[in-house]
Amino acid sequence: MECAEKLHPDLLAEEASQPEPKDHKMSVARLVAGKCRISHQFSDPDRHERLAMYKRAGISEEQDRLLGFPIREEFWFNRIFENAEAQAVLFICGACHIDSFSQKLQGASYVVNVIERDWSPPVEG
Repeated sequence: MECAEKLHPDLLAEEASQPEPKDHKMSVARLVAGKCRISHQFSDPDRHERLAMYKRAGISEEQDRLLGFPIREEFWFNRIFENAEAQAVLFICGACHIDSFSQKLQGASYVVNVIERDWSPPVEG
């Protein structure tokens, strides 16, 4: 939450898809965005979008993973920047995407600042 308050981005996006209503899951990123009055976005495709995305690309999800997730990261990129008003975006993703997604963003002339390469919660003791 400190990071979102300090940076105050226009959008807090995350590598997650919209949970099904029956799952009753709450996203921590969504809670933080709400408390900080920042727009929130689930950037990952849902199950149906994912199937269609890989069918269009002509590869499997496993093949995409082996290639470094170019199809999935392209989906994120398009979803994040479909909102033309978002100038500063705080994107939360897994460590295995940091380098490849940063390169994709930089290749499109976006400035990238990696805040934490592989965050883990503090150990209580």
